[in-house]
Amino acid sequence: MSGGSELRALRFLRALAESGRYELSLIAFDHAPPRPKRIGSIAVIYDSVYAPRTDGILARMLSRATAPTEVDAWERADAAVYVMFGVGEYSAKLVRWARREGRKTVLCAGSDSDFSNEYRPGASGRNSYGSRFDLCYEAVVSADMIIVQTRAQRNLLQTRFGRYGHVVANPIELAEDDPAGVPEAPGGYAFWIGKADRVKRPELVFDVAKACPEIGFKMVLNRTDAADQIEAVPPNVEIIRHVSRPGLGRLFAGAFCLVNTSAFEGFPNTFLEAGRHRVPIVSLSVDPDGIIASGSLGVIANGDMEIFANGIRSFHADRIAARAAGIRLHEHVCANHAAAARYAEFERALGELTGNGSTVRV
Repeated sequence: MSGGSELRALRFLRALAESGRYELSLIAFDHAPPRPKRIGSIAVIYDSVYAPRTDGILARMLSRATAPTEVDAWERADAAVYVMFGVGEYSAKLVRWARREGRKTVLCAGSDSDFSNEYRPGASGRNSYGSRFDLCYEAVVSADMIIVQTRAQRNLLQTRFGRYGHVVANPIELAEDDPAGVPEAPGGYAFWIGKADRVKRPELVFDVAKACPEIGFKMVLNRTDAADQIEAVPPNVEIIRHVSRPGLGRLFAGAFCLVNTSAFEGFPNTFLEAGRHRVPIVSLSVDPDGIIASGSLGVIANGDMEIFANGIRSFHADRIAARAAGIRLHEHVCANHAAAARYAEFERALGELTGNGSTVRV
């Protein structure tokens, strides 16, 4: 698990496991290891259909007759309720199968784009991740329950699909000794973290770095489908391929701001991490529920690259203002995203389908 949706799913799953009221399993897109694997009390079921592809001779020799299907993993889970994260063809197929088998489904939104107005019956286009619009529509209208991250997502779901969404904000574990970021002395850097894909638009960091040659940038960049975009790195940008959890904390603590260049998001877990470390946000386009603008938690550029660059420059020049915005973000995260309360909300929503006693597997 590496992305924001995967981390969110795992946090909720572990919270359910700790409650002791559920028998849980996790369907992982990977090849099965020699021995069955568990994460504590959680059984791991491997769906090799969606595992990373290999070019080995054995893989090429597998015939269609013997190749597994996604249904195999769903049947092995044998759950009363299936919980999915994100809208796509996979979730549509699972919802269709579950309805046929008399099982319940919960669809957890991963971003605002999960409720695109392009998702309609018979629509032939495909979204940024290659899923057909008509199948995405089927997933949204057919799931038994939908959990959203923000009020904005709830409104999109209601106005475009006529459905109700339970709002459960993304959770984060917070501690009294979480370090304070935003170095007061000159130096530090603007920090970006994410996947190198088209939606995250990491190449825009290079553009703003060229416009701000006096400022250092650090990027934790997981290489995916944008390999061609990361060849010409400006001299004031440092690319970091892999980072441990402690290392990530140190990177946040040394940053004077978090920058976000995504075209769209749900509620980024990186915003929560920034709040943990009292680091303000400078976002090009993403402002979930308008929290950055309304709470003065950073700078929202509304797609304007000049405003974006100026926001980074302003926090670089004025660390007192940066620290004040970071403290406000920390207070917002503590008030609205503390893990225990969010876990309780998530479990209450599931209880409507399970009666707080059925088997739930993710």
